[in-house]
Amino acid sequence: MGKVVAKLTEENSWDGVTSYSEVLVMDVGSKDPSESLKKATVGLQKNGWKVERARPPETIFLRSKSSEHVTLMMYGIEFFEAERGSDPTLKRLVQEGQREAAPNSPVVIRMENEDAS
Repeated sequence: MGKVVAKLTEENSWDGVTSYSEVLVMDVGSKDPSESLKKATVGLQKNGWKVERARPPETIFLRSKSSEHVTLMMYGIEFFEAERGSDPTLKRLVQEGQREAAPNSPVVIRMENEDAS
């Protein structure tokens, strides 16, 4: 599907629910941002993910077929920068990913796993 070029792991707890998330910047080897989302989506579907909402080239929301508590939100890199770029940690992550990836190739994937404790 591609190569992880930057990664961030977060853990948050609120009201008895612990949420784990990983934010990945992936180089999927495409020359066009919308093609990058399509290519990543096909790879994820082959690996047990189901598309719940698709709004390419901005976002695609997927859910794990094996665990209803695990979801992915996949972003085109430009949309992610526009929507989430004000967070300094995420901004650094995206910049790191863009330095390592081919131009126009990266996608940002945010995986969430909610565990009711």
